[in-house]
Amino acid sequence: MIEGWSGDEYYTLFDPNDYSSSTREYGVDRLLPGHTVVGLIGWDDLILFKDNGYFTCPTVPILPQYVTRCSWSQLPTMLSSDKNLAGRCKWYTTPLVFGGNPTDDSNLLWVDYKQHRELVRWWNEKHAELRS
Repeated sequence: MIEGWSGDEYYTLFDPNDYSSSTREYGVDRLLPGHTVVGLIGWDDLILFKDNGYFTCPTVPILPQYVTRCSWSQLPTMLSSDKNLAGRCKWYTTPLVFGGNPTDDSNLLWVDYKQHRELVRWWNEKHAELRS
């Protein structure tokens, strides 16, 4: 995994050997068949790959209508590391789509990547449950 800043964005780029497990653990294999999770932008958006192109999608909700093609042909490779953020993901205890406030510090939690995957999957299941 490579993580760090590129301009004003924090990127996490997963190891290619972890693409399959990341795709499965985030639930993208079910929610967006054919897409592969390759990383994160700013913890709130997945970086996806499909058919020789890159896309982004919010972590919650992961829905086809929110998938957006990226204009770049390659992921940024020159990232400035940040020891304070390494191995950590920002998480809103109440995701924004559920009314969480992004400026309320009591709504912010720092988790590791395993927890991030579990939270993304759980909240997407909750979102699907409430939609049906």
